[in-house]
Amino acid sequence: MNVNYTDHNYLSVYQITLEEGRGFSGKQMGMEPESNQVILNRAALNKIGMEDPIGKKILWGGDYRGPVNGNQATIVGVVEDFHFLSVRNVIKPFMLRLYNEQQTGWSISVRFNASDVAGIREFIREEFIAIFPGQAFDYEFVDEFHSRMYEEERKMSRIVLYIAILAIFIAALGLYGLIAYSTSLRTREVGLRKVLGANFATISKLFSREFMLLVIIANLASWPLIYLALHRWLQSFPYRADFAIWPFLVALSVTLLIAYGSMLYHTYKASRINPADSLRYE
Repeated sequence: MNVNYTDHNYLSVYQITLEEGRGFSGKQMGMEPESNQVILNRAALNKIGMEDPIGKKILWGGDYRGPVNGNQATIVGVVEDFHFLSVRNVIKPFMLRLYNEQQTGWSISVRFNASDVAGIREFIREEFIAIFPGQAFDYEFVDEFHSRMYEEERKMSRIVLYIAILAIFIAALGLYGLIAYSTSLRTREVGLRKVLGANFATISKLFSREFMLLVIIANLASWPLIYLALHRWLQSFPYRADFAIWPFLVALSVTLLIAYGSMLYHTYKASRINPADSLRYE
């Protein structure tokens, strides 16, 4: 079980919700269970298999200071499960213990209004030096600490984003070139249809059916591969979001828009050519 030693204000500073019982009160003295208070999270109770825990005693064999014999404590509260590690990890059993007068800590948490970070930081530094002269003042922000946990995911997302942009650009160029080439081969067909009375709307509708169908088939063929790749990546997280259909539909819409725009442009260019010029060799 993860153990964190703290004072009476820990829950309010970190805004942790109590589900049952109360917070710490009075002083922690000695090893008697009546004065040795602990607060557990829901995961700890599930692990122990305990119901109605408030007021019950627990016994554990030690903590970071080493083994302890006969160390009993009274459960005074239960808090909701919260992530104290990265979300790559399942929420584990967690116990809060109240410091007694013989114990010392190595960090102090301060919750403050972020409107004047520099001024508050300097104030805390001066107070720290006044209380602990000669000690080095070292600090970090909780949001920056949590942010570093997911630096790997941010780097990966940037790499995937750049690769996706490059892939979309190359695919768009290929699609544009394919449509340009296909349309150029059908220039005489466009001229013939114009001679027979077809207008631009009719010609573009005829050409769009072929390209739109190919684009839709290509998108539908890629969706299972994308789903499997994302599903395998999300398997590394015990907590993960559900798949949504809208990113796939957006990708399909963008692809169709690029294809349709390219087709209209080249069909329009072909339809502007004088039929006498496009059919002179026929």
